[in-house]
Amino acid sequence: MSICWEILIFIFIIFWAAEDVRTGSVGWPGMVLLGIMGATARLLTGKASVPGLVSSMLPGLLLIPLSFAGDRYIGGGDVLGFLVCGIYIGFAGTFELMMLSFAGAGIWGLFLLKIRKKDRTSGFPFFPFLLAAQGIRLVLMLIQNM
Repeated sequence: MSICWEILIFIFIIFWAAEDVRTGSVGWPGMVLLGIMGATARLLTGKASVPGLVSSMLPGLLLIPLSFAGDRYIGGGDVLGFLVCGIYIGFAGTFELMMLSFAGAGIWGLFLLKIRKKDRTSGFPFFPFLLAAQGIRLVLMLIQNM
């Protein structure tokens, strides 16, 4: 995938992370619009096919049942964020992003449980971890391209 798409997603994740920290949720209309625009652009330019787009969104699609089964531990906005990321950065990039952000959130969750004495039902915003993960991916891409 192009570094331009990676940077574009990073910019949007900045706004989503700020909204998640400020309000505890992320507005879905803007995310849906961004996803539709990205999918349309990739289809019209021939950069992707419909099956290709669906497969690139697979990491996010796999989170949908977890969102319902997990008593909203994974929120709908988080799932939608991964779906949009899949449209722009593909399956491998989204899967890598997912693993990095889940690792960061897991470490933070352990910190909250052990040090801050929170209980396991305490929630926290997830998009800052998505932002950190995409930042790590961008830095590694830039180092690799030097």
